[in-house]
Parts: sequence; C-alpha cells; structure tokens
Amino acid sequence: MKQTQVIRVVSVKIAALAAVWCFACAAHGGTYSFSSGSLSQEIPDDDPSGVAYDISFTAAGLEITDVSVTFSITGGQNGDLYAYLSHGSSGTLVLLNRVGAANGTSGSTLYNYGYSGAGFNNITLSDSGSGNIHNYGGASLNSLPSIGGTYKPDGEDVNPLDAPVSFTAAGGSDTFASKFGGSNPYGDWTLFFSDISGGSVSTLTSWTFEITAVPEPANVALGFFGVLLAGGAIVRRRLNR
Repeated sequence: MKQTQVIRVVSVKIAALAAVWCFACAAHGGTYSFSSGSLSQEIPDDDPSGVAYDISFTAAGLEITDVSVTFSITGGQNGDLYAYLSHGSSGTLVLLNRVGAANGTSGSTLYNYGYSGAGFNNITLSDSGSGNIHNYGGASLNSLPSIGGTYKPDGEDVNPLDAPVSFTAAGGSDTFASKFGGSNPYGDWTLFFSDISGGSVSTLTSWTFEITAVPEPANVALGFFGVLLAGGAIVRRRLNR
C-alpha cells in the first residue's frame, strides 16, 4: 500500500515537471522583431539591382507561425516599385510588384503600368490584411494606401519588367504562410526593394520585419521524453530505498 502511494506521488511530480518543461519551451517562442530604425535610403531609380537588407535569425529549434513586414516610403511612384522577402530554401515572397499594374484593354483604366501615387506611410503587409496591396486603390490610378493600413502581400510572381497584360488586377495568391509557414526561421533573410521604371526617386525611410514562432514539435517531444526518463529514474531510486 505504501509503495503504491509513493508511485502515485512521484507520478504526479513527473507530470508537473513535464508541464513546467513544456511551458518553458513555449516561452522560447514568441515574436522576434528586426528594425532598420530611421532611414533615408534612396531606392535607385530605374535600377533593378535595388537595395537589399540581410537579416540573420540565430534562434534555433523554432517553427514559423506568422510573418509580417512594415515599411514607409516617400516620393517616387508606387507603381514603379518591386520588393520581396526571401529566406534560404523556403523561397521568395513578392511584397510589391508594380502595384496597380493590370491587364485589360489598351486605353482603359485596367490597362496601366501601376499607380502613380507617391508613398507608403507606415504600411504593414500581413496575411491578416484586409485586401491585397496590389490593388489598394482600385481603378484610381493616383491613389495612396491608407496611412498605417494593413494589407496582404502582393504575391504576384511576375517579372516586374513585363507588360501590364501579364499582371492580375487582384494580385497574386502567394502568402507569407504559403512560402514560410511551418519552416524553421533560422538563417539569413533578405528584404529587397527596387525601382524598375524611370521618372522619379522613392526613398525608404524605415522597415520592420517580424517573425512569430513556436518550438518545433520534434523538440517538444524529445524534451518531454527526456523528462519521462528522468522521472523514471526518480521512481526507481524511491522504490529502491
């Protein structure tokens, strides 16, 4: 009877220890933020080589659940800009691709090379956005996105140098989740901006890149198994006393 009571008490301690370990694992997840601070970086006009920012993510054993990019740009023409986010073997997500460029009949409001409005004021691209950034202004060619607005990324994997007929007015179907969801964020990321049409200069004034991640299931399972092994050793020691 006494032995049964000991096993029951020790089992409760093991379960409690496992719960504490799992909570500690979850604490290693969360949102990781990378920011440029204040910038005054001109995006070279009519130059596909653009400007790139390399971001090193050093935390290991994590799995991506969400990604977002926030940025501000002044001047230029929004329809001239092309931007993407890439990560190793996970791939590349197009953030901006000649926003407003659309197919249609030549001479109509649907056949154009992109919005002529200048600037993105504190715009966030996220899968939770209210609409695709590619057509934020509908057919109003000189419109601007809402200040501080949240939009879905462009996601249109079309060569930005192609004619408007190659673009879809509603933007593409690629998302942060489809490109990066469930992958390990460890390693180098690249945030890229370029201006692929001449006329006026855009200036990047800030950017913020955020990753939300949780511990990889395999690591949680291994840790839990380790806790059980350690708990089993405790039980054996108690019984051998």
